[in-house]
Amino acid sequence: MTFEERLRRNAPEDQIKIGEVVEAALSGEFGVLLKAIISGIIAAELDKSRRDKNVSADRVLGRIESLDNLTEQLDTTVDIKRQLTEELKGSIEVNPVAAPKG
Repeated sequence: MTFEERLRRNAPEDQIKIGEVVEAALSGEFGVLLKAIISGIIAAELDKSRRDKNVSADRVLGRIESLDNLTEQLDTTVDIKRQLTEELKGSIEVNPVAAPKG
């Protein structure tokens, strides 16, 4: 199943899988690089808006909000994965499968 299919279906197991992938990426070098790129783009947008008065403040704010939304969505994806994983662990502990007698 592709990630696009998982995103559309949005079942708990899909959210967990997507969260695992995002968490692995963000916790490694890629995550550090992504955060640096986002910070750099935000700084460049702010600098551009200070230098070029023809750039609409609304446009700059919209770009910055989009980057903030991306960062927030990535963090939320990991949070959802953690929550669902904990809930799943809790339900397994509450409802253990009995060992067969014999």
